[in-house]
Amino acid sequence: MTHRIDTLLDELFAPYQGLAPAQELRAEIRLDLIERFQDLLATGVEESAALDTVRKSVGNLQEILSDLQEEHMADASRPAPAPAPPGLTQFNASVLRNADLRGVMVEQGNFKASQLRGADFTDAVLRGASFKASDLTDAIFDGADLTGADLASANAKNGSFKGTNLTYARLSHAALRNADLSSAVLVGTQIKFADLRGALFDGNTLTGVAFDGANLTGASFRGTSLTHVSFRHVSRRSVGSMAFGGTTMDRLTYTLLTANGGRPSGDITIL
Repeated sequence: MTHRIDTLLDELFAPYQGLAPAQELRAEIRLDLIERFQDLLATGVEESAALDTVRKSVGNLQEILSDLQEEHMADASRPAPAPAPPGLTQFNASVLRNADLRGVMVEQGNFKASQLRGADFTDAVLRGASFKASDLTDAIFDGADLTGADLASANAKNGSFKGTNLTYARLSHAALRNADLSSAVLVGTQIKFADLRGALFDGNTLTGVAFDGANLTGASFRGTSLTHVSFRHVSRRSVGSMAFGGTTMDRLTYTLLTANGGRPSGDITIL
């Protein structure tokens, strides 16, 4: 039966064969669609009707794929950033494991593809810095200013971002499993297609954050306020496992959270 879902996805994703994020999204939603299809069949729905229902459930997928393509094209055509302020800023491909970098000021610093496992950036000023594709496992950014920073595709498993300013930061496709982002500042932050299993967002105020396609299995949003937060194509399995309690969110955010049929548990107040 799964070949019917694969055929459906092949049709939808055919124009985006060379776009890596699109293929990652395909893999992310495939199991959820198969589960939904099988649930419908188990209730006695005919196969053709079940497939039609599944097809309708991905109605806004084309919009997301178009967004991904636009982001990819924008990245390719984006002009070079403005000159960095005077000082040492080039650290790309560096090996700085367990480095003590507390309180450093490296605005627009280049840490791309660096080995920063266990590094301590507590209270550092890193506005506009790039950590793209770096190893940030167990790294500490508590209280740091990462406004506009790029952590896309970084491995920040078990990282600590407590009280970190991540306004307009880019963390899409990052590995943030079991990361602690409690009390962080998250405004306009892009965390699409990231691995956020077991991540903590407790005590945060999230505004305009995008979790589209992210794996949020076991993530915690206790005591968190969410406004205009996007959860498009977060699987219902993830939604059902997320921890809420004393959580508030606007109706649009709640609608996007439950759009795939997920049913969040815990105390949620809809404003």
